[in-house]
Amino acid sequence: MTNFINDPLYSIALYPNDTFFDNLNSLFKKNEIYKNIFSSDLSFNYLVKAPFYLSHLSNENKMIDKFFSINLDKYKNILNHPYEFDFIEKNNNFHILRLKVKEQFIFFLNVIMRDFDVFRRTLEYNEIKIDLLRFNQLSEKELIYYQVWGYPYYFEFSFKGIPILDASYDLKNEIELKPIIFKSIKLLKQDSIKSNKLEEIASLP
Repeated sequence: MTNFINDPLYSIALYPNDTFFDNLNSLFKKNEIYKNIFSSDLSFNYLVKAPFYLSHLSNENKMIDKFFSINLDKYKNILNHPYEFDFIEKNNNFHILRLKVKEQFIFFLNVIMRDFDVFRRTLEYNEIKIDLLRFNQLSEKELIYYQVWGYPYYFEFSFKGIPILDASYDLKNEIELKPIIFKSIKLLKQDSIKSNKLEEIASLP
């Protein structure tokens, strides 16, 4: 019953513009963290639909077609709007750059998350027990979200930001961070839960 952990996962995320990476490199330099951050690194994103296994009732091509049917004109202010940073916090073993977001932004995320849930595979009981090991101890409501949506950190438990660094690092020195714009929304593929490598399989605009 553990074969599923070798299956690919899919996710949907907003991808920031170059200003974000300029911010990040300046922040790391200020804190003497020697990491080379490139704008081609897909792991720096604002998660919309958390990684999920593809349902046996669907296929990747159908999901890509659905992705390209997203009407961004309806939500054009989402990608064109500059988002200011709120603060940096530690959350679930990561430093998160929290953004100041409005209700329209949250509504957009929830619409996409729900629309693509039809492609998410529902795990069997024994698979769920294994999959839950990925998360820290969940609250009752987080566990309900996991059971319904396959991921515990939606809605009020959302990070509302971009994970930037393992929490084992110290970020003692802050800098003034410039507002960022999301230049695209991407459909991403991950080889397996054991792999951190992400592949872009579709992007809008």
